[in-house]
Amino acid sequence: MIGSRLGAAAAQEGLPVVDVPTDVRWDGVTAAVRTAVIAALAGRPRLRPGPELAARRRHENDVVHRQISAHEQQIGATLPPFPYACTCGRSGCADVDPATTADY
Repeated sequence: MIGSRLGAAAAQEGLPVVDVPTDVRWDGVTAAVRTAVIAALAGRPRLRPGPELAARRRHENDVVHRQISAHEQQIGATLPPFPYACTCGRSGCADVDPATTADY
């Protein structure tokens, strides 16, 4: 019910929505989110490399971690490691640190 409401509200505002099934395939989710984010950020200013960018990556990782943890609690199982973003703060860094919610 909450997901439906959020999806409807996003659609009404013209915002992208990425549906994540309960049988998560992270490569598909990653590709769908990447496509939505690239489209949403087109033409917007980028974060400055260094502390500003590193802080944003840490925040994003924390948000993803909370979402995965909630999903794990809901399904009663531990999901495979998720590729958390590197927090080095270098622009264009595509390094990841795969970790389970317990390891994160």
